[in-house]
Amino acid sequence: AKLKEYLKDEPEGTLVRIYREGTRFGLSLDQRRDDDASFQIDGLTFVIDKSQERMVGIGRDIRVDHMDGSFGSGFHISTTLSSSCC
Repeated sequence: AKLKEYLKDEPEGTLVRIYREGTRFGLSLDQRRDDDASFQIDGLTFVIDKSQERMVGIGRDIRVDHMDGSFGSGFHISTTLSSSCC
């Protein structure tokens, strides 16, 4: 639901990009690229560079959750392979 809130004010065609740097996941708002794979989570379209698709574990149980805590808020990304916060 939080990601949908962020996207409502973005230009049409803006998607959520998941990427991996080392052992950490990241999220950004981006446009689809020719070398992207896409997938759906809870009605939102996510994209990822095809070269990172296997490292992130797309096709497995991937979750993106919004969390509020004493250090602020952010998103927690988890798959059956690993998890990370951003």
